[in-house]
Amino acid sequence: MSNVRYSLFRAGAFTLLICSFTSAGILQAQTQASCTFKLFQLNPSGKNLAPNGVNDYSTVVGQAAVDQGFTRFTGGGITYYSVPNSASTYFAARNDSGVNIGVYSSQSASTIAKGFMLKGSTFTSIVHPKAVFATRLTGINKYNSIVGWYLDSSEGSHGFKRYSNGSFVNLNYPGSQYTLATGINDSGTVAGWFSDSAGEHGFIYHNGQWAPLDFGANATQVFGISNANKVVGVSTSNEPSTSFVYENGTFKVISYPNSFSTQVAGISANGTITGTIILNNSDPTSGRGFTATCK
Repeated sequence: MSNVRYSLFRAGAFTLLICSFTSAGILQAQTQASCTFKLFQLNPSGKNLAPNGVNDYSTVVGQAAVDQGFTRFTGGGITYYSVPNSASTYFAARNDSGVNIGVYSSQSASTIAKGFMLKGSTFTSIVHPKAVFATRLTGINKYNSIVGWYLDSSEGSHGFKRYSNGSFVNLNYPGSQYTLATGINDSGTVAGWFSDSAGEHGFIYHNGQWAPLDFGANATQVFGISNANKVVGVSTSNEPSTSFVYENGTFKVISYPNSFSTQVAGISANGTITGTIILNNSDPTSGRGFTATCK
């Protein structure tokens, strides 16, 4: 089991429990999170379902098919969206003001994936100035600050934060081979994951300070962070991957009862979690989206 050292990092009113991990050969002792799940389908077949983000109203966004993003509202109503003249579209996240972000690619053979923001009917294409192959948006907070990652000319991944005024700041974990920023809370704290020679690791970033976050043996991917600094992600050490929630120095496993797999994808500002559940691995129609609260 990992040896864990805790220290408090303070920035104004912000307090974050930072964990430093020494090498680990196995997953930490797995404490089960206590979760209340709500499952949903987009269509009777259960296919082509990929929830990516959720807001505090339990409105879920994601990818419904290769060419459509979806928004599923709390009451069960669903709308679909495709960027005009695009080959593919998906939503990645949504804030409480109803602003969606996502990724699209055009029908051109030489196309690159681009990010976009959709506020009502107002569409804004977003491309990192150094992106060559792709710009992918992954998280948004209430100030419309956005995080994501881009691919450079060598297809290397670099994280970034985009402020509401359109300016970019790069986020590259020190000494990493690549960095993906995946979530941001209303305090501006960013979560994500990076790769180095030892494997993949989660991270938390705030005001120039980085903290690694490992659940398992060098195979951690982090997908979001709430305003209470609750972090969600997966360990890919085993198949299927193991989903977790991290809070106050403790990792807990997220698993829907009697399912084949539970894959978290995002968390809202108040801690609502979304993702995908596979009920039966031999049944291609057994996929379900979910929202959950866990403690």
